[in-house]
Amino acid sequence: MLKEVAAVKPTPQVRFNIALCEERLGRLVAALGDYELAASDAQAEKADQVRQEVDSRLESLKARVPRVVVQRGEGADSATISLDGVSLGDSVLNNPLPVDPGPHTVEATALGFRPFKQAFRVAEQQTATIQVKLEPEPRRWWNRRFRSNRARLAGRAHRGLHRGRRRHCQSDHVRSDVLPAPDDD
Repeated sequence: MLKEVAAVKPTPQVRFNIALCEERLGRLVAALGDYELAASDAQAEKADQVRQEVDSRLESLKARVPRVVVQRGEGADSATISLDGVSLGDSVLNNPLPVDPGPHTVEATALGFRPFKQAFRVAEQQTATIQVKLEPEPRRWWNRRFRSNRARLAGRAHRGLHRGRRRHCQSDHVRSDVLPAPDDD
């Protein structure tokens, strides 16, 4: 209901009360943001009493908010990394990220590597460090065979050969979507 009031008239008092509710519900990161908005609005509207209340709550809350540091480890140089389903850019990696207390998941993927997934739990005032390490996918025999056949076929196409046929031999049964028709020079 307070959010509906804030949508109509966002006052520092309403923002303060929303932050207070979020803090009590354990949504510490959202509460931190709303306290900061309330402090900014209180300063702009010269609401000194609200500003004092916000400042006292804000300092204690900042100390309580848990943080997570996500680092790139071995094999993760080009990996896409996410925290709780939200993709993380390079600018936030290796920096403490505020999170709510409770369970979280870091996932990472990169071409040619096995997916990385680590679930963890953080409590208030705790900082967790997660190092993303990716293991290369094992080479399977069919991957090697496919790659070698593809390279061999690419070499034939380059030399003007396709399925054992020479470039100057025209045949009606050669598929046109596989190899373009030869030029009559």
